[in-house]
Amino acid sequence: MFVTKVNAGGNALVYSTYLGGSGNDRAYSPEVGGGTGAGIAVDRTGNVYITGSTESNDFPVLNAIQSTFGGKSDAFIAGINAGGNALIYSTYFGGPGAESGTGLAMDSRGTAYVAGASGSPIPITPAAVDRSYNGAFLSKIAPNTFVSGLPAKATLPRQLVGTTGAPKNFILNNNGTTALTINRIYFAGANAADFTQTNTCGSDVAAGAKCTIAVSFSPSVSNLRQAALVVSDSDPASPQAVALTGYGTVVLFSPTKLFFGNQSVGTSASQSVTLTNTGKTALNITRISVTGPAAADFSQTNNCGTGIPASGQCKITVTFKPTATGTRAAAVSVKDNGGGSPQGVPLSGTGT
Repeated sequence: MFVTKVNAGGNALVYSTYLGGSGNDRAYSPEVGGGTGAGIAVDRTGNVYITGSTESNDFPVLNAIQSTFGGKSDAFIAGINAGGNALIYSTYFGGPGAESGTGLAMDSRGTAYVAGASGSPIPITPAAVDRSYNGAFLSKIAPNTFVSGLPAKATLPRQLVGTTGAPKNFILNNNGTTALTINRIYFAGANAADFTQTNTCGSDVAAGAKCTIAVSFSPSVSNLRQAALVVSDSDPASPQAVALTGYGTVVLFSPTKLFFGNQSVGTSASQSVTLTNTGKTALNITRISVTGPAAADFSQTNNCGTGIPASGQCKITVTFKPTATGTRAAAVSVKDNGGGSPQGVPLSGTGT
């Protein structure tokens, strides 16, 4: 490829440069039905941004979102400074199939919006409106961000179906010199209704300040539940999003952990835990065992059999017989179809 800037009079080059690697590189790709995509845009300071496709595994990359070649052909996005003598950033964007960038636009803050064709999985964000590759992609690339603190993903503790767990706090920091306007805080994704939030962010977060977003998990059914916590704000990299994962279960243990205290080596003590099926159908149990670093110091017996009926209970009796002095730890592990299997009950005691 080449990128060339011609002066206003049309009689001299301002700059002209090659861009590419050892394979086939294209500054735009033909659109379906003919024509070409508008794969180039200029920001208000004169930096130029281009997209297209590359088959080069040595395409020049800098500050890349994806630094390695994905496969058959990748889309690329590259920014070149106003002098035409240096890259601002350059990145591959693609999977093992064929991708190409066909359209690009810039906003007033230097953020690039890139559209293109996708033939395989590509990097997507937690709040993506469509999480499957069906032929096209739309991506936003911001030049900077002043928001920090939110993790890319988080797992919430396993929770009984129909109940609400203790909230998990997320901190949003405004590292900018001006107030951060909060447009909306919400959930997106397949199981968004299973998550709720409260926050201290209000309508804006002052420069240098922070706020707290408390997320609660209330699974409506058992097994895996997924959503994204999304913050829409005035930051160039908005929206920020956290991929959330949680498991709903119908298995309730009481108590939730067993502590045996001090026990002389070679002697034993027993305690019991009750397993309750809070679901409306029978719970099938595949296996009950003791696992963990000191599993040999604990043993279990139970009357659960291969399952218990809806709203039914069974008892697991654990015996602690330390083989050595010091802290001994393990867990009762139950494999079943109640959601979030295997469930466990932590076990601990001290050999003396």
